[in-house]
Amino acid sequence: MKMETQVGEGNGVSNSRLNSSDRSEDEKLLEPFRYIHQVPGKQIRAKLALAFNNWLKIPSDKLVAVGDITQMLHNASLLCLVVGSTHLEA
Repeated sequence: MKMETQVGEGNGVSNSRLNSSDRSEDEKLLEPFRYIHQVPGKQIRAKLALAFNNWLKIPSDKLVAVGDITQMLHNASLLCLVVGSTHLEA
């Protein structure tokens, strides 16, 4: 069962309405997000959800939704750490 957020065309950023300076700025802002998504993790959260599901018997569509939300929250916390540590260095 795949429980990852995919990065692609549906990531909420429409380049068609941005001018070149906005695109350049957006590319810089999206670098940490893209980096987090390209690094393969140990998938501890997904494995934990599957382990709990042996006991809870959650329908697979709901389990995938829980996994996706958990992954998004984890990625958001990582991005907050990056922003916070970058802010402290400045």
